[in-house]
Amino acid sequence: MKDQGSEIAQGIRRNWKAIRAAEKGQRRIALDGFPFDSWLLSLSPLYRRSRTLYREAGGEFRAAVISSPRTLSSDALLSNLIEYTPIADELYWSATDRVERGSPKTSHARILELRSWCAPVFHEQSHRLIWNFLPQPARDRRSIHRYLNFCEALVVATDMALGDQLGTRLSRLFYLSGATYDPGTDSLKRLQKKTGWRRAYRNLLHVAVHATYLNLELFETDDIHKIVRHLHGSGHTGTVDRCLRLDRGFVEITNIVWQEKNWKKLRPAQARRETPLTLPPDPLDHRLIYLWSEKWFESMGL
Repeated sequence: MKDQGSEIAQGIRRNWKAIRAAEKGQRRIALDGFPFDSWLLSLSPLYRRSRTLYREAGGEFRAAVISSPRTLSSDALLSNLIEYTPIADELYWSATDRVERGSPKTSHARILELRSWCAPVFHEQSHRLIWNFLPQPARDRRSIHRYLNFCEALVVATDMALGDQLGTRLSRLFYLSGATYDPGTDSLKRLQKKTGWRRAYRNLLHVAVHATYLNLELFETDDIHKIVRHLHGSGHTGTVDRCLRLDRGFVEITNIVWQEKNWKKLRPAQARRETPLTLPPDPLDHRLIYLWSEKWFESMGL
């Protein structure tokens, strides 16, 4: 397997002019110090829309020292403040400095260490936007757990959409560097060659949401494939497999532990006068999941 530190360094050097050019054109809304932020803003309408919506909702950013593991375990997810570690200059220097390039083993190790301090702000924005987008959950504990798994499934599917929009070549660099969570596929590129591609791609994202939700609900792999075929028809094996590649440690440990620690904190943060969103226990009843996913994709311009 190719050394990932080397691959990141080569990707930065190969795209150095584009990275620098984007920084000059995206200064107004770009984050100072977050890797590739200006470039991502210039490349992806979805990335730009997420940033705009988050800012319009009063969302804030703060440069701080925060690791990717801490973002996955703390209750900061319920706050309208996103902290990020401003490692961009150090990352770029490690990849491009002439002296550093003379000691590739050392510089590549440093790049991999820096990556552990990079948590994708796009993913974090999606979570904050969804808190305000969806109705509040029902009061009981199990309903809140289903609600949180649906929220996570929406966020994961949106990460996939970003990866697909960026394309596999560039997405891999962002993914390896920790700036995004999904390496992307060529599914969007293939569909865009056909009439009605937008509806077809949104249908693919619906499959991604439901398969990810079932995965987080700890359904067996074979059952997830069967449920998706029943609800969405055949031809979605690749998308389901993509969803099932979600890190098992996150599915079986991190996600569950976070919910156990924080589920009681959700209602005060979500207290609004509206009909609660209560997802049914039947995995074949996906009407509410489909309805709210459709509204979410529309709001994100997908």
